[in-house]
Amino acid sequence: MLLWRRSNDGAGADSAKKQTTRRMKVECAEGSGYKARMTRRWLEEFGAPICPWHEERMIEA
Repeated sequence: MLLWRRSNDGAGADSAKKQTTRRMKVECAEGSGYKARMTRRWLEEFGAPICPWHEERMIEA
């Protein structure tokens, strides 16, 4: 037996649910388009990763 569930879980059409994420987006500061995601903890503890093309620290998007 299949049970179907409404996608909005009973919320009205006008209600907007805020999307949250544990992973923060970082991108190349030079504009190469390279993007990555990492947790806030790792970003604060170790800093942003280094862009493989420009070899410079990425920035939080």
